[in-house]
Amino acid sequence: MNASQLVIFFVLLLFPLEGLIAANQEGQPQTRLLQTQNEDPQTNISRRQAYDIARENFSGRVLSIRLEHSEWRVRMDQDGTVFNILVHADTGAISRPSE
Repeated sequence: MNASQLVIFFVLLLFPLEGLIAANQEGQPQTRLLQTQNEDPQTNISRRQAYDIARENFSGRVLSIRLEHSEWRVRMDQDGTVFNILVHADTGAISRPSE
């Protein structure tokens, strides 16, 4: 195998990793967090909408989203500071829990 074939081989080998790296960068949707789960009850505000509302109002990376009673608890990380945002599952109103 000559040098040009070796370069082409490595480019083809590494090309699929580009999408994984790009999807992991700040501001890109985190597919695993946003996948619809069968156990989610019917709410006016979806998991995706709660994610979008939190990102529109607070900067940082979304770590997790879970439904607690009538509120989506969105856990976020902003420059190493982890905090929670509550998004009301019916109205979309946002608040910060007393922690």
